[in-house]
Amino acid sequence: MIRVPVEMSVQGLRKLLHLFGVKIDSWGAGEAHDVDRFFRELQLGESFLRIGHSGELERVLRVVKLIIEDPDKGILLEDYQILPDGRRKDRGQTPSGKIGINETPIAAMKREMDEELSLSEQQYKARIDKPRTEERPSKSYPGLRSIYELYSVYVRLDPKVKIPDGH
Repeated sequence: MIRVPVEMSVQGLRKLLHLFGVKIDSWGAGEAHDVDRFFRELQLGESFLRIGHSGELERVLRVVKLIIEDPDKGILLEDYQILPDGRRKDRGQTPSGKIGINETPIAAMKREMDEELSLSEQQYKARIDKPRTEERPSKSYPGLRSIYELYSVYVRLDPKVKIPDGH
């Protein structure tokens, strides 16, 4: 596992990616983030790098995936997301969020429920599954092998909670 050392810079990260043959020329276009954003992600502990069994550089993320059941509307989906730089990212999937370096999956779930729907834990019941690991291409960082440790969280909203349209 490689954690970003305090003295590492964005330029150092670029060199590391180049050393492992990760092509970054398409980063920062379309849905892809740029190297600066990836560096911040690593600094925040939202992901980390490791060298996999094949010697390939891997980005590893721990993620909570929220399956939110509204008694009136069924399973809630996130239509889109507005990125910090103002771009719109179409989602069409259940809400999810990265688990921070010092955060438990339960704490991440509570944070996401507050951020996504402004709900406190008294307004829903949640059950979290054991994690499963998936490897899949990353739209955020194309060409960088990404391993996801996924925690599915099944959330049932209290019937008294009314979620306005658009959420």
